[in-house]
Amino acid sequence: MAKLLFAPAYGGRSEISLEPVSGFTAVSLLEQLRRNNEILAQTLSELSAAGWELIQVETAPFIGDKTVTTTRYLLRKAKN
Repeated sequence: MAKLLFAPAYGGRSEISLEPVSGFTAVSLLEQLRRNNEILAQTLSELSAAGWELIQVETAPFIGDKTVTTTRYLLRKAKN
């Protein structure tokens, strides 16, 4: 369930799959988190270059599961 979701779709994509975080060792877990952070940073950089600005970041427990969180990034198209 590790995904970036776009509403509305961005660049013809409505979602980007991330590495499932299920490492059995600390090293594999950290590697999966590192790759996901790289994907997120790259995607946010692409959005910024396309004229979108990040205005809010919010985390919350996933519906019905307090051990899983969701992070929402609210962006808006920058005015010229």
